[in-house]
Amino acid sequence: MDCATVSQIPVSLPASILRRARAAERKHPDALVAILSAEGLFLYNSASSEEILGYPPGYALGHNITEFYQPREAAHIMLTIHDALLAGESTTTTRNSPLAKGGTRRIRGSMYRVVDPTSGVAYALSVAWPATSS
Repeated sequence: MDCATVSQIPVSLPASILRRARAAERKHPDALVAILSAEGLFLYNSASSEEILGYPPGYALGHNITEFYQPREAAHIMLTIHDALLAGESTTTTRNSPLAKGGTRRIRGSMYRVVDPTSGVAYALSVAWPATSS
């Protein structure tokens, strides 16, 4: 296991999963990048969470993603995570994500299955951006 420090909060993730998250950040520097467990726990989130949603880097770590949403939306998010873990990739979705200071912002993204080759444990890699109006 590699121990990453995101905003002085240690998160233990397999090195292979941490590399995938960092590669996603390099490829998409303007995106929200997160690693979630099958149960929906934030295990990694990119520094862009502060610019896009107002949450300091590391704020969500250890919290369940469902804590940030209304029950109906939370259930849909969990289905999206499970879809990614089972199928390898979720459909692209757009949802209202809560802002740290209240209100919401439209976010569009997908989740992908990433598997640690040593343990065989699967995680959801989320990559999302602010949605643009058309």
